Amino acid sequence: MITTDLEFFRIVNYVRKNFGINLISKRTLINKRLETILLNYNYQNVEEFMNAVELDKNQKLADILISALVTNYTYFMRERPHYELLTKVIFPKILMNKNSIRIWSAATSSGQEAYSLAMALKEYMEEKDIIHNMEVFGTDISELMLNIAIEGEYTKEQTEYVSDVWKRKYFTKKINGDYKVNSHIKKCIRFEKLNLMSKFEYENKFNIIFLRNVLIYFDSGLVDDIVDKMANSLVSGGYLFIGIKEIIDINSTKLEYIQPSIYRKI
Repeated sequence: MITTDLEFFRIVNYVRKNFGINLISKRTLINKRLETILLNYNYQNVEEFMNAVELDKNQKLADILISALVTNYTYFMRERPHYELLTKVIFPKILMNKNSIRIWSAATSSGQEAYSLAMALKEYMEEKDIIHNMEVFGTDISELMLNIAIEGEYTKEQTEYVSDVWKRKYFTKKINGDYKVNSHIKKCIRFEKLNLMSKFEYENKFNIIFLRNVLIYFDSGLVDDIVDKMANSLVSGGYLFIGIKEIIDINSTKLEYIQPSIYRKI
């Protein structure tokens, strides 16, 4: 289908206003995804669907829209150098002086990042023969994606980057070849819906925050605001990870640059 200018800008403006995401350059994607939505949910045209979205107080249709328009691309152990740094440098540094650790996967999508962080931390503590309290917090804008994360069930293809050792320790293989995350990992993780544009403040701050491959969707002014809120959510000395190809302007005195894609709370 091909949206009219009026339909296209109505969608772009709605998404930007409510989610902060700029889709002005994604007209082809919007056309393609909208066609699927209208077909699957029996709407005759864009106007009928958008009217329903704006009237839906429960925001179920808004969730369908944003889930379709944002690329929820993720996989286990994505950007592996980050996990190597965690294991070799950051976990030892944090756990040397503390008996607990909190990690936030702030754009967790369907959960692979949150589970990867939990498994990496479990492996480190087992290797060092230490027992500490741990919590991994996973948030995302899409309830549809979070439902997948909570279920914790992934296909053979989705788990191709998970080692066989980890598959045996942290997953149960199903008859159809899919893998389900074991309960002892699930209990370490809490998933929750969160719009990064909203006001949020957590009483218990985090040692590590992963905010990877999401800032590219936001305008620069909103990026500064989100990064500032992330800094406020970190303990002093805590670490913020962004995507390897992402860059942020450090205008705030709250963060210092460590290396590409990694910052520390001052």
